[in-house]
Amino acid sequence: MAYTIKDGCISCDSCRPQCPRGAIKPQAKWEGYWIDPTLCNNCQDVEVARCVQSCDIGSLSPLVPKKGRRKSTLLPAAIADIFLSGKTTPFASSMVIWEACNVLAQRQHLPWQTDVDGKLCYRRPVHRGRGEIRFRLAKNPEQDYSVAMAEHEATETIANFDIRATCLHLIFAAYAITINSPWEESFVINDQHIEQYLDLDKRKDLNKLDKLTLIKDLVYQSCQLLVALDWPRQGKVKAFSFDEQPIWHLANTEYYFEKDVQGGRHLIGLSFTIRSGIWAKHFLNKQDYRNQTAFYQYGTLPKSLLTEVMSNWQQHEGEVRLLLWLLFKLRLGGTIG
Repeated sequence: MAYTIKDGCISCDSCRPQCPRGAIKPQAKWEGYWIDPTLCNNCQDVEVARCVQSCDIGSLSPLVPKKGRRKSTLLPAAIADIFLSGKTTPFASSMVIWEACNVLAQRQHLPWQTDVDGKLCYRRPVHRGRGEIRFRLAKNPEQDYSVAMAEHEATETIANFDIRATCLHLIFAAYAITINSPWEESFVINDQHIEQYLDLDKRKDLNKLDKLTLIKDLVYQSCQLLVALDWPRQGKVKAFSFDEQPIWHLANTEYYFEKDVQGGRHLIGLSFTIRSGIWAKHFLNKQDYRNQTAFYQYGTLPKSLLTEVMSNWQQHEGEVRLLLWLLFKLRLGGTIG
């Protein structure tokens, strides 16, 4: 059960340093602080939560789940749907996207190695060893996305990756293809979109906070991947390289709350502002593709694949990995470049 900060907080800052998960945050919209319920775990290792122990005025209280709350109105208009046909959608399918999907699916089963900086790194040769893709993990995809995790922290994070994060990665790849210059322009996706794509709206065993916490975790995991690339000359496209960059820049996470009569703030919605990394300038560039100086590579993503991953990720992980591999190997829908 998460905690909430009610009205009357005097901003003494006694509780924030005590939170081991960084869930207590200052908020300009309200006086005082607020607690991120997707991070707060009620300090399960102690009898009384640390924030409660440190608050002298009693402004913290358990956030009791509330039934019947209305949905967040993140988009007043109808929810946008990338699956316009109801069955499939184009998505970016370059080697960078393929290997990132492989990292999220294979996790600790890949040959990770310690690089010269003492950070965990996964290297993948391309074009018979003439080029290379390198992956590391960002320490914080929203704040310190350029800082890679230390080896011990990265090892634990990789082992705890949720294979369902591949679904968010593929959804982002589908959104990216709808933008003319995805390495410069962002797109916004919210929890209602994600619930629809992943059939979470049908999960009656999860309350709203459970769903939002799961969605946020999957989004953050897919945004933790950093990639560096050395690509050899291929046809008329000259060799190129770029330094370590996030595959997906998480520019902002917006929280939407509803206040109850007791003063508790209930999280009812999330939205995420995402921008493609610099890889898109080389592999998802319509204009330069016409000039034969870049690639424009895409495939077809079946919505049924997302359903299969969400339905079978626990009991049939091997089958899920195979489906994800075949998505790229078969090049459904064809590619250009």
